[in-house]
Amino acid sequence: MVGILFPHSAKAARPRIDTETSRDDEGGEYITTFRGAKVYTQFEKNPRLEIKTIKSPSEQRTVYEVLSAGFFNEDQPFVTISVDNMAKCFALPKSLCDWVRSAVLHRLTTGDNFFPCKVEFSFINGRYDANYALP
Repeated sequence: MVGILFPHSAKAARPRIDTETSRDDEGGEYITTFRGAKVYTQFEKNPRLEIKTIKSPSEQRTVYEVLSAGFFNEDQPFVTISVDNMAKCFALPKSLCDWVRSAVLHRLTTGDNFFPCKVEFSFINGRYDANYALP
């Protein structure tokens, strides 16, 4: 069974867990999130978020409109991104677990949700990095 943690509306006090699966044309099982994005039950089938490698902190980072963040089976971080006004789920590197965990825990403990918001992603000095973009 697949459990996916979705911190969603500010009114909800608990995470959302979706477990009903569908199949695509190639037989891959997926779950449709409440935003309409597909998350494949075989996590390696999910696309990885493209994150730009930069050489210095002054370089432009990749900025995405992040709708939500969560975990696939509690240990694989992912984000739901707005792409051309459609929600799409992307796997994140495991090294971003702490960033996702802090967003989820903040939502669960305070009731405040960081998302949706713009997030800057980068790979610098051998590390993945995610930061909330300032307006």
